[in-house]
Amino acid sequence: MKTIRILLCLAVLIVFTQCSAWAGPITTGIWYEFWWDSGTGNPSVNVATSGCTDVNAFCPQPGDVTFADDPPWTFTAISPGYVFTITDVALGGDAFNVFDFGSLILATTVLQDNSYACNNGGSLWLDPANCVSDAGMSHGRVLLAPGPHSITITARIAGSGDGIADFRIDPAPEPAFGFLTGGILVAIGSWKRFRSA
Repeated sequence: MKTIRILLCLAVLIVFTQCSAWAGPITTGIWYEFWWDSGTGNPSVNVATSGCTDVNAFCPQPGDVTFADDPPWTFTAISPGYVFTITDVALGGDAFNVFDFGSLILATTVLQDNSYACNNGGSLWLDPANCVSDAGMSHGRVLLAPGPHSITITARIAGSGDGIADFRIDPAPEPAFGFLTGGILVAIGSWKRFRSA
């Protein structure tokens, strides 16, 4: 009996470690860095991305970024949903396709070639919080509905053949129901007054 319990515990441990090797659960409010390398020069197209925990990854890390595990990146959005944000960092020339359970949900565009450095190569050129507001860097946002999500990303255009970028999820702002609710109550009150007159 003791041997069976030990074997069951080992089996659970093996399954958990195997799942965590390919699935990367993520949380809100954190920039996650990922990378890609087509191995064929520039520009390349539809290059699969990997997490920065990959042994071959080249991910220079500013202080406010977490290295992503390998995709898919998974999470469950709570109501009213999450905003997914992606941005290229360092050098331009890249564009991304973002997929949720294999369906395309966001496509960014190339805004500058790979000679363009985020904010002209200033001291924060690797910082996603800086690059996401740079008009020359490829970036985008999409609202994700409440429920489970499984995100994968391809570098649709990889200007240098390889590179790094970052993504994050944040709770969506609550819808402003105050004016709508007030308007409905005023309409109901007016209708009741009109009927009683």
